[in-house]
Amino acid sequence: MKRRLSLSVPVQATGVGEVPMDEPTSDYYAPNWLASLTIRLRRASSFRPLVYSVFSVLYLIPTIWLCESKLFWDDEFFTLYLSRATSWKSLLQALGTGADQHPPPFYYLTHWITQLLGTSHVTVRLPAIVGFWILCICLYEIGRSLVTPMWGVVAMILPLSTG
Repeated sequence: MKRRLSLSVPVQATGVGEVPMDEPTSDYYAPNWLASLTIRLRRASSFRPLVYSVFSVLYLIPTIWLCESKLFWDDEFFTLYLSRATSWKSLLQALGTGADQHPPPFYYLTHWITQLLGTSHVTVRLPAIVGFWILCICLYEIGRSLVTPMWGVVAMILPLSTG
């Protein structure tokens, strides 16, 4: 047995050429299991705590595991070096030489994290990891508010597909 699923959100008929609310613009017939899965994913994507927690687990666990095994790159060595600056003035002088392009608060944040948790591959990369996580959450909220929660999830996952 197959169930009809609408591919588009119908619009209210207010003028010439617009489609009435009760008639979808295009539809297709899907197997029941696919239609049921689509409905459940749409419901789940609108529940923020579930989306945040599933994304956090799927993003943070592999990312931290990869951080522990990957060696530092040149820019991460610069970050580590500049985050050890003793004063704001010395940091700005070092940045004036063109050593790196991050804003000065990034180095102080890295400095505070390495002072609290020690220097390791994960702690030096932690500000970037958290910043990327916040970016993805913001993309979910923007997509959710502009289109639908399902598209918010797509927007949140999209940056993960880039190298």
